[in-house]
Amino acid sequence: MAPYLGLYLDSKGFSLLEISQLLSLLMITKVLAPLLWGALSDRFSNNVFLVRFGTLMTLVCYSGFFFASTFQAYALVIVLFSFFWNAVLPQIEVVTLFNLGSKKELYGRIRLWGSVGFIFSVMGFGIVFDIWGIAYFPISLLCVIALIFVSSLVHFEEPKRTQSHDEA
Repeated sequence: MAPYLGLYLDSKGFSLLEISQLLSLLMITKVLAPLLWGALSDRFSNNVFLVRFGTLMTLVCYSGFFFASTFQAYALVIVLFSFFWNAVLPQIEVVTLFNLGSKKELYGRIRLWGSVGFIFSVMGFGIVFDIWGIAYFPISLLCVIALIFVSSLVHFEEPKRTQSHDEA
């Protein structure tokens, strides 16, 4: 989202000040959402459910991009969408690490290929948007988010909590 959201908002006629304000909302939720969802995860010990619920809500909230037309509407959509998305990312890390079991050394490779995939997807979408225009940004990202939600439905084992020293 980040590499192309500014271009998309520019195509919608927003000023540079408005674009910077809207993009700053992504960063604010990147700081706040993991804190709130981390507390939820600690309280309810259900990371897999939080990943599934969070990705579903990311998809639902992101759909607002197709209806937003004002600065306030885009701000609301960005806050809601990125609140759920930024909350899900750390939960995915926890579930991934737990499901690796005794093969924790594979985590670095997973992160590496995730980064390589991100680079290629940004380049690929750059080509798409260069050919067909940035107007295809919302539908492209909707498809990506939908695929992420579907992939969250794969069977994952729930991370087990060990009793901490405070609970003992």
